[in-house]
Amino acid sequence: MNGWMDGCILLSKKGAEKDFKIEWNATRNLIAGKSLPIRGAIKSINRLLLEVRASVWAVLKTGQEEGALTVKKLLSFLTVAVLALSLAACSSNVGKNSNTIYEAQLTDREKMFLSIVNNKYFVFDFNVDENYKWVEIWVDRYEFGEKASVRSKLGTGLAMNEKGMLVITVNDADRMKSNWTITVESGGGTSTGRFAEEYIADEDASFSSVSGTRSSKSISIDDYEIVLAGICYKNQNAGSSMGFLTDEFFNDPDRNLREIENYDLVYLVKCKFYRNSPSQ
Repeated sequence: MNGWMDGCILLSKKGAEKDFKIEWNATRNLIAGKSLPIRGAIKSINRLLLEVRASVWAVLKTGQEEGALTVKKLLSFLTVAVLALSLAACSSNVGKNSNTIYEAQLTDREKMFLSIVNNKYFVFDFNVDENYKWVEIWVDRYEFGEKASVRSKLGTGLAMNEKGMLVITVNDADRMKSNWTITVESGGGTSTGRFAEEYIADEDASFSSVSGTRSSKSISIDDYEIVLAGICYKNQNAGSSMGFLTDEFFNDPDRNLREIENYDLVYLVKCKFYRNSPSQ
């Protein structure tokens, strides 16, 4: 299974990459309202997911078949397909609860496919009116309670009066490194950013993690940054228990940094919606 770590796997069917692209393009048209209703989009996505699952199973079983596709492409197809299914299923709610962002209610099937290739994932729906035209999403890294860096800030324009999605997935490449993917879906378009993250270099460390979101699932969008989710890492060799962050921390991290002082690493996923794009 070194092929997964090296970034390349072999698929079981010749031309599988082409089939994926055809199926996904058809699905995007369905979701955008250019062809069949939502039911057709869901059926199209289901076919895509079944094809991915069959290909992955063939790789696990044989490891040597025709047709190459990089792991990054495979993960992108799989993740975006799952997200599109949620977006299509919920599209009838566009216009309700304007200017809010909330944790997506995923089905068991969607959770299963996301968990196949990701150790951790966070999915959020949002509704915006015509006043908001831009969104940025990024990850802040903290070490022992102090902000160390800002990772992979992704900005993109928003479709007016549209429902969209923010998606963050984390795949642990090994015990000292993880691969992150950030995706914004809005108005039928998708923007994606990726970065690799290394933990504190200590070969003797034994990290455990706790992750999650705030308990209040719906958040009003205003002109300030929003903390969506957090992942806390701690070296278990240092002892002491682990607990997750409080809502007070999510509402105002700078005033509650004491909550993360005992963690080796903390990643906070943040976003901010803008009334104008940065170029204006």
